[in-house]
Amino acid sequence: MSRKIIIYLINIVLVSMFLIGTTISENEEVAASGNWKGYALYRDGVLGNLNDHAALMDSYNISQNYPIIQASGPNKVVDWVSWFGFLDGENYIGLYKPNNCNMSYWGERFVSRARELRGIPYIALGQIDYEDGSYSLVTPQRITNLRCDGVVEYVYEWFGFRVWGSDNGWDISRNALLNISEHTGFIISPRMQRNFLQQVSTNPPN
Repeated sequence: MSRKIIIYLINIVLVSMFLIGTTISENEEVAASGNWKGYALYRDGVLGNLNDHAALMDSYNISQNYPIIQASGPNKVVDWVSWFGFLDGENYIGLYKPNNCNMSYWGERFVSRARELRGIPYIALGQIDYEDGSYSLVTPQRITNLRCDGVVEYVYEWFGFRVWGSDNGWDISRNALLNISEHTGFIISPRMQRNFLQQVSTNPPN
């Protein structure tokens, strides 16, 4: 057998192994669908369906009483809510995660950080607001207000998973003029945000 044929056969085997490995990797996440901790979830119906609502899974699935953590809206704070409290009579969209993220490793870490945001009041005009100062990292203790998509953005970007923004201003957890300006108003919104994440399921997180 010639060397060219041997190389050709080896390449076929390697490509096949890669494809099989990719398929297994993708199916593992679906097979492990009993653990949705740290995944972002969205539903529609905000402002007459001009926008969506974002939240994070705090529990393995929605069988728990209060499995979701979110910034619910005006005069409310970041806190746990029920599945029906999240839906609020609107239509569920799906589950999302950061790009290139191993959720079996990061999911618990995302939840731990999200729980530190409980009690922070809601804000409509912007994802986040925090105390003035010369510090570099925006810790939960310095945050004064969060919007629903700000909860998702802050948790993911704190750990280095870019959701939205320019190369120099994407990290919402950094105290800099460019960074805060890229997360104010409706430059970014929940509906826009989910387009920068990876959708993993359109089924409820059972």
